[in-house]
Amino acid sequence: MRCGGAPFRAMVVRAALVLAVLGACASRCACSPWNQDDVDRLRAWQERQDERLLMQQRGLEERQRLHDDLLLERLYQQTDGQLHRERQHDERQTERDERLNDHQRLRDDLQQDRQTEQSERQGHFQDIRDQHLDEHQQLHDELASDREREVEDLRRQREQLTDQTRRDRERTDREREREQQRREREQHRREQEREQEQRRVERERDLRDQRRRWRRDADAANATATDAVKSYEGSQLWRVQASEGDVANLQSLETNGVAQVWYSNATVWDLLVAAENQPHVSKLLADNKLAYTVVIADLQRAIAEENPALSEEELELTGRKGHRMTWQHYHRAADMAGWVDYLAKTYPDTCEAMVIGNSLEGRPLKVLHIKGKAGSPAMWIDGGIHAREWITSASVSYMVNELCENRDAYSSWLDKVDLYVLPLANPDGYEYSHQSDRMWRKNRRRGGGCDGIDLNRNFGYKWGGKGASPQPCQEIFRGSAAFSEPETNAIQNFVLSKKGSLKSYLSFHSYGQYVLYPWGYDRFVPPDHQDLQRVGTKMANAMRATSGLPYTVGSSAALLYPASGGSDDWAKGVAGMKYAFTIELRDTGRHGFVLPSSHILSSGKEVMAAVRTLAQEVALL
Repeated sequence: MRCGGAPFRAMVVRAALVLAVLGACASRCACSPWNQDDVDRLRAWQERQDERLLMQQRGLEERQRLHDDLLLERLYQQTDGQLHRERQHDERQTERDERLNDHQRLRDDLQQDRQTEQSERQGHFQDIRDQHLDEHQQLHDELASDREREVEDLRRQREQLTDQTRRDRERTDREREREQQRREREQHRREQEREQEQRRVERERDLRDQRRRWRRDADAANATATDAVKSYEGSQLWRVQASEGDVANLQSLETNGVAQVWYSNATVWDLLVAAENQPHVSKLLADNKLAYTVVIADLQRAIAEENPALSEEELELTGRKGHRMTWQHYHRAADMAGWVDYLAKTYPDTCEAMVIGNSLEGRPLKVLHIKGKAGSPAMWIDGGIHAREWITSASVSYMVNELCENRDAYSSWLDKVDLYVLPLANPDGYEYSHQSDRMWRKNRRRGGGCDGIDLNRNFGYKWGGKGASPQPCQEIFRGSAAFSEPETNAIQNFVLSKKGSLKSYLSFHSYGQYVLYPWGYDRFVPPDHQDLQRVGTKMANAMRATSGLPYTVGSSAALLYPASGGSDDWAKGVAGMKYAFTIELRDTGRHGFVLPSSHILSSGKEVMAAVRTLAQEVALL
């Protein structure tokens, strides 16, 4: 409905009239009240007016809708006509395109038929020519093949005749050659039998001569030793139970020359007491209320039982091996030196002998280099720095021999490290302990009223401190200066020449069954003591696994006593090695320094276990 149309104006007029009537009614109501009929008539009139207005409105809307429908119908008619014309045009265009395509296909088919017909005619003529050529070639090939077969048959017949003749001739030659070889073998066998018999006779004669020489040398050495040998008949080893307050009294016994200290720790002292001093020492101990037990009742008897002589059969067997080492007997320094040379000569690819210096008396200090892979970290190992500790050199040499002769069994760890091993660091003192004084500890430096210097107090770290004596007659005499002795100086020079590659220092001593690490000069520990404790415990466990013997682990000064100038302290403090250990081998005092040679193999296996464990740790550095 339009707002400006006539119906709208009429409706507005009527609304105004209604409002006027209502106003009049309201005025009237103010004067007098309306009755109900008037109200009803007014409401009915209003409803009729509204109904008329609504009908008018609906009529207007219907006319408007019819008008709109008419317009839409006209628009649809115009649109349908345009679409119909366009559709007809498209259909005519499509029909023309189809006729053109049909004409083009017909032309293409005709052209293709013509080409196919021409190709078939040409192919037919070519097939006929090829067939004629093939037939001609086949005839030619058959004739050539027949000629070749005839020639081959003739050649084969000639070769067969030639081969038969050659085989007959070769058979005859072989028969002659076999007969000649049989005669030569027979002659060679007879010659070998004669040579073997001759060599056997010569070998038996050489062995007899060698046994006589060895026996003569042994007799001469025994005779020489007997002339000057120190007897320990009646001497006893006493084990004294002591405390820290008794140290001064016990040390005074050694200072006064009435007893010799073999071993000591916080609670136990092992004292060697000569027969003539036993009453005096016993009284002193009793006066100080110190109890003791006799561990070795007669030291000389223990010495006699410690190292039985080799039988002639054993001497003959060792002679056949190329060296005299047996590891069932404590051998002399010359035997060890010859054995080192034997290993280097027999296993040149993996073992190398090196002379790093000479002892005071001119004996070579022979190091055996057991080679690992190129660039591997290195380890230093020594034994025998104290002359009377025979088990150390024997055990270390057993370990070396096992690694050289059975390397494949240990290659899993041995290939990863270089080993430099000095089995006998004090050859002069070692020989003297065999010849003259079984209990000799020091090297053979002469002078000062008493001979010898304790090599393990002669290294140049904290030299001259606690546990090292300035008195030449003391067992722990430190020498005139650090590295004053050719033995310690040679070790120093060699180790420092390998500084950087050497990662560990392992020195074997006896006795007590300890795995010790720095510091030894006083009761302190290095910053990495936890690493040393860890690796030391691993070594102790590995050694115990081989023999069942327990080893105690800790720093030297804390477990035993302060001792300055030791090799392991120097290796840690000066040479800068990560791992430095001293291992005190078996036993714990039953035999002490006179451990029977029957313990060598078991102790050697313990040494092998310790070296293997340490090598595995070094390989990780």
